[in-house]
Amino acid sequence: MAVIAFLKTKWSDSKLQTKLALVFLLIVAVGIAVVTGVISYSTKVFFNDYVRYNIGFRAEQWSNNFASFYERNNRSWNGVQEMFSGQAQFQHRGNKRGMMPVERVILTNNSSIVIADSNGTSLGQKLPKMTRTTEAVVDINGETVGKVILGMNPPPGMMSLEQQFFKSVINATVSACLIAAILAVSLALYFSRRISIPLVSLTEAAKRLEGKNYQYRLNVFSGDEIGTLSKAFNAMADAIEKNEQIRNHLIADVAHELRTPITIIRGNLESIQAGVLEPSQEVIVSLHDELLRLSRLISDLQEISLAESGKLLLNYKKVNANNLCKKVVNNFRESASEKEIEINVNFPENEIILEMDEDRIIQVLSNILSNAIRHTPFSKRIDVSLTEREENQICFSVADSGNGIKSEDIPYIFERFYRGNKSRNRADGGIGLGLAIAKSMVEAHEGKIQVYCPPSGGSVFIVFLPKYRE
Repeated sequence: MAVIAFLKTKWSDSKLQTKLALVFLLIVAVGIAVVTGVISYSTKVFFNDYVRYNIGFRAEQWSNNFASFYERNNRSWNGVQEMFSGQAQFQHRGNKRGMMPVERVILTNNSSIVIADSNGTSLGQKLPKMTRTTEAVVDINGETVGKVILGMNPPPGMMSLEQQFFKSVINATVSACLIAAILAVSLALYFSRRISIPLVSLTEAAKRLEGKNYQYRLNVFSGDEIGTLSKAFNAMADAIEKNEQIRNHLIADVAHELRTPITIIRGNLESIQAGVLEPSQEVIVSLHDELLRLSRLISDLQEISLAESGKLLLNYKKVNANNLCKKVVNNFRESASEKEIEINVNFPENEIILEMDEDRIIQVLSNILSNAIRHTPFSKRIDVSLTEREENQICFSVADSGNGIKSEDIPYIFERFYRGNKSRNRADGGIGLGLAIAKSMVEAHEGKIQVYCPPSGGSVFIVFLPKYRE
């Protein structure tokens, strides 16, 4: 157990390149062992079948030869041993060259007495014990006159044909395995390095990101999983850099928005304390307005935070969307008439029922319509429409006749404290949280909000809301 625990620790502490190389080598070693075993077994089985077939065929040939000799020799076996004289000379010459005899042939009579032997060592004796033999009867017109025993046993100290063949196969297999192992080691080291290098670069990039180097990006050279991971890292780094910029801007913007009312309140209070300023009703109202502004700012920031974190509590109920939109429009009729702006509405005749938090959606539509009136010049018009779309969705749109939104501002229009007109003051346009709140509220209802600027001018804000929650 201690050894296993030690090996596990070593394995877990090893570099990825080492692990990959060892895994590749293990796979190759297992593959070589399996292939070698299959080759050896298949070769042995098939070659043994081949040898048995050839021995049987040779035994039949010898049986036919002996049958022909028996008939030519007046049904007598006299002189049958002379049939091996040519083979004996061949074997004798072969032995001088170091060659093994091909086979041993024995002919017995019906009493199992050897009457012919290619080795010439068992004549007149009982059939000797032999291994790996094949028998064939010598048949003359249905009469058995003898038996042929064919064996493939080599003399002592010499290998059989099968042994020679298996040795050559094993030698060839071992040589191939060694070559494969060398190639496997080279390829394992090469590919493990190719795989581990991007991961090392990814680790280095993560460390730089941890050190707040948000501009560092990885070079992507492939479209595989490693390349996809590198792209995902770069996308994450982009998001972190953007969020860090937003966070810094948010802190600066919040500090700026808080500083002004606090400075006003502090200055007035210090003036009252010093007796320079009388605590008149007008001064008290001014201080109260600044406190309300602070309260609204804190409340807006809290709502955005809750909505973006998914913790905003929504009071869902069935609401008539037609009546809700009419209510919002009527609330802004007076402010629109002050600028002689005409609000045209286009609502369907049939009632559209939605499941929503009525107060939140009124806040969303009010923010959008308020912005439209603020940016629409005198004596122009605003078009407000409500349409029912397919797939359980309704669409609320507000189109103004203003100067529109610059293309470079559109991607940031829903961000907190963002103002397209950087010189705009609070009296002209608030603190830049209205659209950010609207986006958060809509997304909390599982909807979406969009804006685009048509070629004819102005801007169009569209809110998509689901009719029913799924």
